[in-house]
Amino acid sequence: MSELGELYNDLKEIGKQKRSQNLDSSVKILLDRNIRFNQLSDSHYRVGNYDFWPSTGLFIEIKTKKRGRGVFNLIRKVQGV
Repeated sequence: MSELGELYNDLKEIGKQKRSQNLDSSVKILLDRNIRFNQLSDSHYRVGNYDFWPSTGLFIEIKTKKRGRGVFNLIRKVQGV
């Protein structure tokens, strides 16, 4: 395999590890702050009126389809701050 191909595979692996770490830490943050959520699939959660993908930090309000990023921004939205 070429050097460029090896670099690409390394970057893909780093991205997978980062998303896995994001998922774990985001769920822990929600639990620590006693914010209730439903797990819809392995990587898709429902937090209040928001669909949330903790591996990437993406959240979408169900009714308006407005998007945002980050677990802390989601917490502010859910708490109405």
